[in-house]
Amino acid sequence: MGVDVLVFNPPYVVTPNEEIDVTEEASAWAGGACGRQVLDVLLPQVPELLSPNGRFYLITIEENKPNEIIEFLELRGLRGTRVMERQAGREHLSVLRFTRSE
Repeated sequence: MGVDVLVFNPPYVVTPNEEIDVTEEASAWAGGACGRQVLDVLLPQVPELLSPNGRFYLITIEENKPNEIIEFLELRGLRGTRVMERQAGREHLSVLRFTRSE
């Protein structure tokens, strides 16, 4: 078994690591270095969490290095693509989708 659909909108704003968990509000957006401190904890677990036909959707900004995230999960058996991109103020947002390579 596993998760059929996993959607993650992590705290992705690049901030000093000290801002993470300072307040409840900051925890919603403060992502630490590269905006990936929380995300980097989850990424290695995603292949084990997904069901055989599972999908993982991830919200990122360019500073999170989405191409690096795609490469990381591809090395672990998942195929990644950008399914949507959008400019929101100063942020360039992307939605990444991952499925099993099999």
